[in-house]
This record gives sequence, C-alpha cells and structure tokens, in this order.
Amino acid sequence: MIDVRGKLYGTTFGGGREHAGTEFALDPKTGTEKIIWSFCGTNCEFPSGLVDLDDKLYGTMPSSGTSMSSGCGMVFVIAKEH
Repeated sequence: MIDVRGKLYGTTFGGGREHAGTEFALDPKTGTEKIIWSFCGTNCEFPSGLVDLDDKLYGTMPSSGTSMSSGCGMVFVIAKEH
C-alpha cells in the first residue's frame, strides 16, 4: 500500500470483476474504499506493488500478454483518483 496525499492506494492479488486483482483507494479519514480498476483474468493477472510518479500510479504484474506460460510480465499505469 502507498500513501499519496492522505489517501491509501493498493492492489489485491484476487477479487474484482474477473477475480484477477484490483487497484483500490482508501480514505482513512472516512473509511471510504473505492475500486479504481479491476484487472482482466484472460491475459493478465495478479498485480503487485504501486509507485507514485507524476500524478500516476505504476505497478507490475508477473504475467500478462497472450501467453501466460511465456513468463513475460508487464508494467501498468493508472491515473489516481482525485
């Protein structure tokens, strides 16, 4: 989880629309949680970690693309909730 200007952002290993993980925002002052993104279960899954850079959140996935057995990963970027 990462703290960005008072909001906490994180990823889950499962859950979301296709049970492949989510990115979420949590406001600790109000307890409000919001799913920002649900990752797809077909060609990518299981996001891990986040880095805040230039008003965007960057993270990684250990597998993605058309062939999950290829061992290729990916970096993703999602704009933060304002």
